[in-house]
Amino acid sequence: MFGAILSGIGSAFGGGGSGGVLGRLGGALGLGGSPNRAVKRLGQGYDEARKTVNPLFDTARGRFNPYAETGGRANTLVSSLLGTGTPGDTSGAEGLATFRNSTGYRDTMDQALGGVATNAAAKGLLDSSGTGKTFQREAGRIAQGSFGSFLDRLTQQQGMGLDAAGAQADIDGAQGSFLNENILGKAETMAKKKNSSFLGKLFGG
Repeated sequence: MFGAILSGIGSAFGGGGSGGVLGRLGGALGLGGSPNRAVKRLGQGYDEARKTVNPLFDTARGRFNPYAETGGRANTLVSSLLGTGTPGDTSGAEGLATFRNSTGYRDTMDQALGGVATNAAAKGLLDSSGTGKTFQREAGRIAQGSFGSFLDRLTQQQGMGLDAAGAQADIDGAQGSFLNENILGKAETMAKKKNSSFLGKLFGG
């Protein structure tokens, strides 16, 4: 097809002579015939390179999957905690409860409130409204601290996931660039192989 196009261009610029030269140019480059040999060879080279290279990029990309997935789950928990996630999603509250249990939150709370109770009882104020407010204040302080700690850890996981996703995007870009450069390299190699006979074919020698 491309050989015919070159021949047509040659005819438009001066008849059969030029057309013959440009037609032979297309033939020298392997652009003529059916199927197109140059394109076919280039496609084969690309397929071979892709089969060799893609698994390497897939392996590199896969190494970031655990971090990207963890970051995604952390993002879901943060959205649930802040009320910006899917309506009815309670994963954030459930995650906070699990976090509190695993970090000794209940023990910390019991110790703090026990201290308030002991101090109030010693003063004969255990049943006073002031002691009740102290209980509430101390419980709120501990709960707020644990919530902040949990949220901080989630945002760290979010950041790790975002970095991992960015790394995977970079790998995607590098993969595309590598394959494109490989195609050009294959084309250049083909051109060099044909170069030795190019002039002879071009001028009918």
